[in-house]
Amino acid sequence: MADPKLELLTPVTNSPIWPNQTVHSAVKILGRDFVVTTDEIYGDLLDDFAFEDHGCPWGWVHIIDVSNEANPQVIGEYKIEENSEDYCAGPEGQDPANTVFTSFSAHNPTVLENLGITTWHSGGLQAFDLTDPTAPVQTGFFSPDPLPDVDTEDVALGQGLNKVIMWSYPIIKDGLIYVIDIRNGPYVLRYTGPGRSQMDAVEFFEGNSNLGDALTLDR
Repeated sequence: MADPKLELLTPVTNSPIWPNQTVHSAVKILGRDFVVTTDEIYGDLLDDFAFEDHGCPWGWVHIIDVSNEANPQVIGEYKIEENSEDYCAGPEGQDPANTVFTSFSAHNPTVLENLGITTWHSGGLQAFDLTDPTAPVQTGFFSPDPLPDVDTEDVALGQGLNKVIMWSYPIIKDGLIYVIDIRNGPYVLRYTGPGRSQMDAVEFFEGNSNLGDALTLDR
């Protein structure tokens, strides 16, 4: 058996860095030289024993240009209102009931050529246009009505005011989106925003594998 080899293309000193960085997922935009990353940051519950600042403004999406693998560059970001400094300085962002046992953080993305969809914990499911990767804009949003009561609440994410915990990599099957809220259940959605034709054309695709349409999309 041949000895497997790995070659580091990005020197550590050139690794892209941004404020509030806690990278959870990184997904390449197939067919383009860009990567979408998400930063998962939990609430203030973790402050005392994680030795770092959690809570508001949590984490969000960054877009990285990887056309030069030796020197990738952050070129854009996508946030929701709860990731803004204004929100964090306001009454909701200062309310411990809304910052300790919850997270308005990006989690897992599935990304088409010009369209991203990302589970966003208490922020629901976010869809955003990536035609201009330096300035992604929201094109869709879904947040379920939480169940009034469940047998077991997530200690870190489900005991605050917001009871939505969107979690999974969104799966696209025959143009429909399948996604899991780990508190409230599975959901099947149809995207009707700009770039809908990209979604409708997909037979099977999700951000965590190269199955289904991945090779076709990476033309």
